[in-house]
Amino acid sequence: MNVEEYIIEIEAPSIRPIKIKLIRIKAPLTIQALIKKLPLTTRISKFGKQVIINIPIKTIVEKTSREVKKGEVAYWHASQAMVIYLEDMKLMSPVVIIGEVIKGLEILNEIRSGLGVQIRRVS
Repeated sequence: MNVEEYIIEIEAPSIRPIKIKLIRIKAPLTIQALIKKLPLTTRISKFGKQVIINIPIKTIVEKTSREVKKGEVAYWHASQAMVIYLEDMKLMSPVVIIGEVIKGLEILNEIRSGLGVQIRRVS
């Protein structure tokens, strides 16, 4: 069976769950490698209007972009991290767009850097 979308959830005791839709056609190898890492416990880092989640994976760099939209989720190979963008941005370093936040984007504006989270596949 070939799954075209995956839903993952970011959870922490102090916040409501955040749901992300990973769209396989955007970067199938990157998404497959990410899904294999789940479930995962890690920490969130915030840098300006970016939420950075360290998830080291090994895969080739697929189609990259230097422009992202608010709510998009990308994999940043240079830092081995999944990044959620809280506003439209032009980037210095290319990323591979892998999906979008479908629930809880507003929560990410309020969380603090260093928050421990669990990431798991929902569907």
